[in-house]
Amino acid sequence: MILLAQNATDWLSFIGRLHPLMVHMPIGLFAAVVLFELFRCARRSQADAVPLRLMYFVAAASAVASAIAGWFLAVGDEYASDTLFWHRWLGIGVAVTLAACALLVWSTAKKAAQMRAVMILITMGLIGFTGHLGGTLTHGEGYLTRYAPPWLGGSSNSAQPPITIQGAALTEDAQIVLTMLQDRCVDCHGPTKQKSKLRLDEVDGIQSMIVAGDPASSELFRRISLSHNDDDFMPPDGDPIEEGVVHAVMRWIRDGAAIGGLAQTLETELASKAEQAALLEQLRTDTGAIIIELPGESPTGLRVDFSLVGSALTSEQLSALNPVAPRVEVLSFAGRTIDASALASIGPLDQLDRLDLQRSSVDDHALGILLGIAPNVQVLNLHSTRITADAFTDITRLKSLQRVVLFETDIAPTDLTALADAMPSTEVIGPMALVDSFTLQGPRMVLAADASKGRIALMREVTIGRFDTVWEHAVREIHDLHVLENGHILFQDSWTHLVEIDPETKQVIWEYDAATTNRAEPGERVEVHAFQRLTNGITMIAESGPARIIEVDQGGKLISSTQLTVDRPDAHHDTRLVRKTPTGTYLVAHENDGVVREYNADGEIVWAFDVPLFDREAAPGHSFSGYGDQLFAAIRLKDGNTLIGTGNGHSVIEVNPEGEIVWRVSQDELEGVQLAWVTTVQELSNGNIVIGNCHAGPDQPQIIEITRDKEVVWKFHDFDRFGDALSNSVIIEDTHRAD
Repeated sequence: MILLAQNATDWLSFIGRLHPLMVHMPIGLFAAVVLFELFRCARRSQADAVPLRLMYFVAAASAVASAIAGWFLAVGDEYASDTLFWHRWLGIGVAVTLAACALLVWSTAKKAAQMRAVMILITMGLIGFTGHLGGTLTHGEGYLTRYAPPWLGGSSNSAQPPITIQGAALTEDAQIVLTMLQDRCVDCHGPTKQKSKLRLDEVDGIQSMIVAGDPASSELFRRISLSHNDDDFMPPDGDPIEEGVVHAVMRWIRDGAAIGGLAQTLETELASKAEQAALLEQLRTDTGAIIIELPGESPTGLRVDFSLVGSALTSEQLSALNPVAPRVEVLSFAGRTIDASALASIGPLDQLDRLDLQRSSVDDHALGILLGIAPNVQVLNLHSTRITADAFTDITRLKSLQRVVLFETDIAPTDLTALADAMPSTEVIGPMALVDSFTLQGPRMVLAADASKGRIALMREVTIGRFDTVWEHAVREIHDLHVLENGHILFQDSWTHLVEIDPETKQVIWEYDAATTNRAEPGERVEVHAFQRLTNGITMIAESGPARIIEVDQGGKLISSTQLTVDRPDAHHDTRLVRKTPTGTYLVAHENDGVVREYNADGEIVWAFDVPLFDREAAPGHSFSGYGDQLFAAIRLKDGNTLIGTGNGHSVIEVNPEGEIVWRVSQDELEGVQLAWVTTVQELSNGNIVIGNCHAGPDQPQIIEITRDKEVVWKFHDFDRFGDALSNSVIIEDTHRAD
């Protein structure tokens, strides 16, 4: 009998969990019904009654089912009682009004139609209120206006303030436990919401989850230390609790779990949090600014935006910020009129790193006052201001300045150029005096491809950092591309389909599909990640899966086949770039094996180099956090050395024939650049090295040129045309051609 009761309880809980899924169906159907009704009114027709009646019936039935599931979901009493009460009964009201509409639609009487119209309006209101209460139960009080500007009634548009431990009674571990409870637990187990009837903002709730002196028997420790795939793992959303925090919880419980001071401090901090929220709300009222706490594990920084304040800013508005001035990290006066004397009323802004003054009334004097109280600004926007070159004295004092925008000012281009020379580590953006943009190499063309943007494009450099698109084409996947001697582009638009196109006429000259051509057996899995046009129109193709290199003629006829050695076979990772050397061997980057192998035509390995991990542990991931030896490219240099792009090794290495590393560029070695997944490498005629920097994010260049002394001399950074997966590129140096 107990088992049957337990099973019944489980079934009811299961049905209750379907409520979030089921609740959207009646809402969607009701919206469709309203549109259908409006359409019928516009046509002044009573036709289409049958589908309308069916839609009303299904909407009403699904509303009833959703209300029943919602009732079962709320049986656990995990939510604030008042909000839950009204959400329950308003949801039932929605089901009732929809059922009434479903009955009234069967009548053709004019009065029934009028009553149905009234019921539709009532249902719309009920759905709105019920949905709002459901959002409040799920996301907490004030979720709707949390990020709304003040003029829309924003009340608490910020994340929770950080914990500030009061008093010295708590041990270090207890303080860590306190932080975890407030940041990661009380949202679901606190005053507004109590999942599983548990509150972790009160002594009784915390005590129910621990056994003092015995971490293994303590549910709090067990839940946060389970496997991340376990159904009981907590927290269910967001990142797992950090390992150091888990250890602190274990030590705190092992050492007796002194809870009195912890609970008292937690209560104090929750009250402090409420005070902070009230303070920010008052500041929004007093200043008229949008004030938002910046996201983070323990958010402390504030973004303060005065750009929507209609009138000139006064000393009273600005001085009101002083209680939170140490927390302001982003400040915008864009488009506002500001008196210099009003700026002097702001307290020190030591944490301010982004200052936006574009289109404001700020002049040299006002800027000097602002930078005097904000000495650590990293990004400064002075677009369309009255700034002159006299402000450079204050700007150059900013030791942390990374970028300054100076378009549409009265500053002469030659002065901007002088400022850029005086601040070599700062990106000066503005109409600087034209210089010989191509003193290093002459104007270039760049062929680049990014599967995430579905684009391969040929671009001509018109000045440093600016390119015009000459030709582009859509691609789905791509790992190799070439510019042929006749100017044609040889590339792939899928893992099996190669194509040669004349960019001037956009005519397809040649194509080859590895999925259907020269297959040993039908359906054999194959992917192509490298190819190369050889002499006499012969094309070399590296086939991952079959693990071979083939050469085919213009008609696709197989000329030769060379078998590869693969230790860890994988059709997607057997190879990356493959190049035929001047001596007729094949230099192959085996991504999965982490090895460069050189083969002769018979498939014999004549040279190999195992890419090292350089005393680091391998880690998954494509960006900076990942690490390994999954190399992407290897090219043979004129002196016989081999240049290798190490993929998620975040580096470029040069190896001599004896296998010794004679030159290396590591992840953080280049000034202003961080290497992520290093893909293509290219040696230019001047000896400089071009590096493909894939998966590095929008703040890093996608292609970099460096000297052998590791000086960055040129960067390509275009997150409009290309994204975070610009895997392949080639620089075409000889572009002095007649148009």
